Amino acid sequence: MRSGFHDPSLDAARCFRTLLEALARPGRILVLPDTPEPPDGLPRGVGAALLCLADQDTPLWLDPHAGEETRQWLRFHCGCPLTEDPARAALGCVLRPSAMPRLAAFSPGDVEYPDRSATLLLAVEGLDGDAGSPGVALRGPGVETVQPLRVSGLPGDFWTQWRANAARFPLGVDVFFLGADRVAGLPRSAQAEVTPCTLR
Repeated sequence: MRSGFHDPSLDAARCFRTLLEALARPGRILVLPDTPEPPDGLPRGVGAALLCLADQDTPLWLDPHAGEETRQWLRFHCGCPLTEDPARAALGCVLRPSAMPRLAAFSPGDVEYPDRSATLLLAVEGLDGDAGSPGVALRGPGVETVQPLRVSGLPGDFWTQWRANAARFPLGVDVFFLGADRVAGLPRSAQAEVTPCTLR
């Protein structure tokens, strides 16, 4: 069985603070501290976020491409119940975004309890790709003027889906884009405009 965090309490607290900061500062790329060595096929950043956010009270939708070793690792370290229905998940782990369910398939919360919406962890091919490639301009709470972001490996219509998600605010899902040791947050309040801007 692969280990989790070296120091579970301290490492989880550091990781959790980084995830909170990523949501508070949409599109900013942050480095995740103290990432674990999860099973093959589960990126370190995704593994770290799961160790922080998944527990016995957090139904998890796990990408069907995840192997049995990953399922055993989650049962051992997190004890989270798994569901095959995205609408019942509080947390979604997407390992192949190009084949993921639509954002609208996950719970957006409800009017009385918008905080009961799902949070999605997306393992992406890259954050802040080659200069000059198409990206998005983010606006909204936590962004002073505009925040550029490029994410590789998303479904072709992801940003169209995102506009529909953001239009439901205060309902809607929140998303973390995760690489090996980096994260960018996309809260439901963020407005995204596709643009061929050059990002630095």
